[in-house]
Amino acid sequence: MNVTFYNPLYFYIIGIVVLFNIIGDRSCYKFVYERCLFIAMLLFLPFLDNSKIQFPSTSISLSILFVTLVSCIGAYIEATIIKEEYSYRKLFCRIGGLLWSIFIFYHFLPVYEIISLIQMYVIGYLFFSILVQIYSLFICVPEIKKKTKSKDHKIKKSNMKKSKNKKM
Repeated sequence: MNVTFYNPLYFYIIGIVVLFNIIGDRSCYKFVYERCLFIAMLLFLPFLDNSKIQFPSTSISLSILFVTLVSCIGAYIEATIIKEEYSYRKLFCRIGGLLWSIFIFYHFLPVYEIISLIQMYVIGYLFFSILVQIYSLFICVPEIKKKTKSKDHKIKKSNMKKSKNKKM
């Protein structure tokens, strides 16, 4: 099932959240291929069947609006505050977002399909982002530090040998 074409609201909500992320950090789409991904989203607009967007009740409409606003604010704040590719702040922010998304997913699961679909997408994204943060902070960086220390140690040794040779 193609979620975007069968549920255009999914497309609109994800697009709005991405837009808030771009507004929060204009450098997050600095490469051409990244900008093309956002432009490609705009190319879908004429193909969406907006007649499929239906809100069964006002409370569900308000729930969708609330979840969308919280997601937009979260994307904007994270993009504004956290500029580094990986950090403890970003890890904790993503963990908080994951817990929020799991709560929303289980709270709204029986209510409206589109919220569940969006939350499944967000949960998957945040889960893998947390894995990347953990890898970058605890596995990859220690390896880089070891290699850097090893190189620094070799450079110091070679500099010491050079200075000894100059004295002689």
